[in-house]
Amino acid sequence: MSIRYFWRWTVAIIAVLTLVSGYLIKPLRIYYPLVVLMFLAGAANGVMDTLTFHYPVSVFSTFDNQQFVNPMVSWENKYEKDSEGNLVQPLKAKFIGATTFLVFVTDLWHFAKMFMLTCFWASIILHPKPRYQKRLFWMLVAVMDYIAFTAGFTLFYSWLLII
Repeated sequence: MSIRYFWRWTVAIIAVLTLVSGYLIKPLRIYYPLVVLMFLAGAANGVMDTLTFHYPVSVFSTFDNQQFVNPMVSWENKYEKDSEGNLVQPLKAKFIGATTFLVFVTDLWHFAKMFMLTCFWASIILHPKPRYQKRLFWMLVAVMDYIAFTAGFTLFYSWLLII
């Protein structure tokens, strides 16, 4: 599937879902920022999977700072090294939080994961207060979020990050 067809189908599905329920267009506008957050979460997930499964053929393999982006060596950023550059045994955290709550500063994979989770949390926190709506409305919101997440993931994982 080429990117042209992917975007055609994505736009078509979103347009149909929005137009079929014409009376829902106005109430759905408040959910658009949440859809953007879900798209960004999907993009971050695409970065994570690209690093894990396609690193050698990704744009990340061309970056200068391989110690931060290369998953084969970036895990070492969490631990102390001796004067020769070898890991100290037994493994000791390089700084407080390097293996726990500050792990996102040690490598790109963990940074992307933190970004994805932050987008999820933000979409939950920013979610408008629920009020009575028909089931179709909530199904439409869920479908929009799913499409946005999948579009972000597919765009980054399958096309933008591969050389």
